[in-house]
Amino acid sequence: MNNNEHKKTSTRTIRLSKYLDNVLQKDAKEKRVTVNSLVSSIITKYAEWDRYAETFGFISVARLGFNSIIESVDD
Repeated sequence: MNNNEHKKTSTRTIRLSKYLDNVLQKDAKEKRVTVNSLVSSIITKYAEWDRYAETFGFISVARLGFNSIIESVDD
């Protein structure tokens, strides 16, 4: 995908539960970004990582859990 395609935008309307909308509004406020910006970053993460990770069977591990695994392995 070329750089111009990354700059162009599309308008998309979605329906969310009130709960999800509240979560997005709260998180956006905490991060001091717009809900639109937060949703865009969430979708970008999905497009660039999550959909591939699912295909290859990757799992997510918290940093603390990963550190515990590494520390328990013998050199």
